[in-house]
Amino acid sequence: MPVVIRNVKIVHNMPGVIRNVKIVHNMPVVTRNVKTVHNMPGVAKNVKIVHNMPGVRRNVKIVHNMPGVTRNVKTVHNMPGVIRNVKIVHNMPGVIRNVKIVHNMPGVIKNVKIVHNMPGVIRNVKIVHNMPGVTKNVKKCPQYACSHQKCEKMSTICL
Repeated sequence: MPVVIRNVKIVHNMPGVIRNVKIVHNMPVVTRNVKTVHNMPGVAKNVKIVHNMPGVRRNVKIVHNMPGVTRNVKTVHNMPGVIRNVKIVHNMPGVIRNVKIVHNMPGVIKNVKIVHNMPGVIRNVKIVHNMPGVTKNVKKCPQYACSHQKCEKMSTICL
């Protein structure tokens, strides 16, 4: 099967001090309108970011900003199957230590928005979104970045 890639924008800015950073974008098969931005200003140490994304993807936007101090951060987006209109944002301002974020998402996914803001000081945070099967119109926000009333108002899912 031929590999079709269209309108893919990948930006790694990474100002400041960065040590032992591994970033892998595999993206086999069909990829359309994929935008990946890793800004990472400030101090980042031992950061591993992997976007595998096998299968069919359309209009996928992944943003990792990570301002401030970030240490031992592992971010994995596997996303096998069919994915449409997926937006994933990891902002993470402030001080973050030993953070592991995994988005596996096998099966068919449509119109999924995942936002991890995480302002302030965060230590030893593990966030995992597996979401097997068919997922439609899912918006997730972490519990420590918002209130339950806000989640109920926005019809989101607190982790």
